[in-house]
Amino acid sequence: MTIHTHRIDVSGEVVTKTYVDWGRDEHLREWAALQVVHAAKPHLVPAPIRLVMPSSPMLQPSVAMSRLPGQPLGGPLTAEQLSGLQVALGELWSIPPTGVEPIDFAAFIDRTRREIASWNASGIVAEAQLAAVDWMAGSAADELVKPLDPVIGHVDPNLANYLWDGTRLRIIDFEDAGQSDLAVELASLLEHIASRSTDWTDFLPHSRQTPTDSDPPGASTPPSGSPCSAPTAHQPTATHPAPQNYRPNVSSACSRSQVGSAGGSSVVANGRWVQWTSCQVLCFQPIFR
Repeated sequence: MTIHTHRIDVSGEVVTKTYVDWGRDEHLREWAALQVVHAAKPHLVPAPIRLVMPSSPMLQPSVAMSRLPGQPLGGPLTAEQLSGLQVALGELWSIPPTGVEPIDFAAFIDRTRREIASWNASGIVAEAQLAAVDWMAGSAADELVKPLDPVIGHVDPNLANYLWDGTRLRIIDFEDAGQSDLAVELASLLEHIASRSTDWTDFLPHSRQTPTDSDPPGASTPPSGSPCSAPTAHQPTATHPAPQNYRPNVSSACSRSQVGSAGGSSVVANGRWVQWTSCQVLCFQPIFR
C-alpha cells in the first residue's frame, strides 16, 4: 500500500514502512519515537525492529516494526473508544520527552503566517481569514514557540492512526513525532478533520487532570468526567470581531482554563490550550455551523 509520504509492506507479523519523502527526517523521527515509547510502554506502539538508511541517493530509508492488532478508529467514537484513547494518550504523555527531536514551533508559526495570508476567500470564510491573520500577527502566537508542558507528541492525530481491538487502543505512524507541547497535541486532536463527528466534551487524558508546575497561577482543571470550559473561537479584536455563526469543533474545544468574556476579548487563566486551539481552528480547519 502506497501513501503520498510512504509505502507499507506487510510480511507476516512484520510491517515495513518505506519513506517516499523524508525531507524532515521522518524515518529518524519514527525510529526514535518507537524506541523511546516502546521501551517505556511496550504494549502501546509497534516494537521497532530495524532502521535501514539509504546507501545512495537512489534508495529510500525504511523502518521495520511489529504488526499490531486492531482496526483504525473512525467516525463518531463510542464511549469505550474515547476511554481507550484517554488511557493511551495519557500513557504516551506520561513518558519523559527525551530521546526525540523537538518540534520546530518557530518554523510552524512562520509557515502558518505565510500560508493564511496567501488565501483567497470570500464571505464568512474571508471574515475568519481576516481574524486569523490579525491574531497571528500579534504577540500571542509568538508565545507559543516554547513548550510549557513538554510531551512526546504524536503530531499526527488522524483517528486512523489509533488501532482499537475492542478493549485496548494502540498508536501507529510516528513519522512526524517529536518533543511537543500538551496544548498543541490536544488542539490538533480535537480540531482534526477526522474528529469532527465526535463529541469531545468530557475528554481529558487521565495523566493530565491536575495542573502542572508550569501552569501559571490561577490555572484550573475540570474534575474528571466534567465538561471542559468553553472558549470562544479566537481572541477577537475591534477590527475583526468573531463571526457570530462561527464556533470551534465539538462542544467547543476543551480547555483546562476557566474562560470568560470581557470587552469582547477572551479572558483565560491558562491560555495556551485555547490559543493553540484557536490556531488550529482559525488557521487550518475552519468550520462554520
